[in-house]
Amino acid sequence: MKQIRESVIAGMWYPGQKNVLKNVLEGLLDRAPDNRIENIRALISPHAGYAYSGGVAAAGYKQLKGKDYKKIIILAPSHQHPFNGISAGDYTHYRTPLGDVPVSTETRSLIKESSIFSNTPQAHFKEHSLEIQLPFLQVVLDDFSIIPLVFGLIGLDEARKVADLITGCMDDKTLLVVSTDLSHYHGYDEAIKLDKDCITSILLLDSENTFKRELCGKYPVLAALESAKKMNWTPKLLEYKNSGDVTGDKTQGVVGYASIAFTGEIK
Repeated sequence: MKQIRESVIAGMWYPGQKNVLKNVLEGLLDRAPDNRIENIRALISPHAGYAYSGGVAAAGYKQLKGKDYKKIIILAPSHQHPFNGISAGDYTHYRTPLGDVPVSTETRSLIKESSIFSNTPQAHFKEHSLEIQLPFLQVVLDDFSIIPLVFGLIGLDEARKVADLITGCMDDKTLLVVSTDLSHYHGYDEAIKLDKDCITSILLLDSENTFKRELCGKYPVLAALESAKKMNWTPKLLEYKNSGDVTGDKTQGVVGYASIAFTGEIK
């Protein structure tokens, strides 16, 4: 029986009407850079409303157009419900205005056997950081399923255990998507400095240094970095902006956004 997770941000964080949403996404993708790269295994993508971070997200998702990924493992931080560990949820489908996205329940069941996972389905109820990735995926890919993982608090050792699980699921038709924004509500110049330091740590695959940086998806990113080290993937920055760059208002506190791809072979 279907257990559908209804959208909680359609009409607010992105358009709630199918045709309007599709047009917005296609416009963002059309305006994104065309520098194609191959063998993408993972993608870090922001999770603000599309009016703010959609352009940066599009720089990554444009790389996926025409690709044949069938299974998407999504790592997203919990903003609404504090807990320890990771929740894989109980839904069979996630709904957006573009349709229902099926969950790969078989793969999820295998992953949930690990002691790292917490029976915390409420972490998925109102979480935007995972849902915000889905419409982009629906526009650039065909016939895919997801493994939706919402992260509470974990440590570096646990991130390494998650990486073991993730890399064990990887093949040429599997993609890892990691949802995070960068620094929050600093002045424009300070935000650029903080975000540069954070991005540098990520590009160096430096988990210890990244752990000290300001990013709301810290724990999902740590799991991705540990996965990249195990698989010998190479990170590449595709786009960076903050909300001040997007709105033109650099007098208020801003939020940083980055799109980073990880490329390499499947061992």
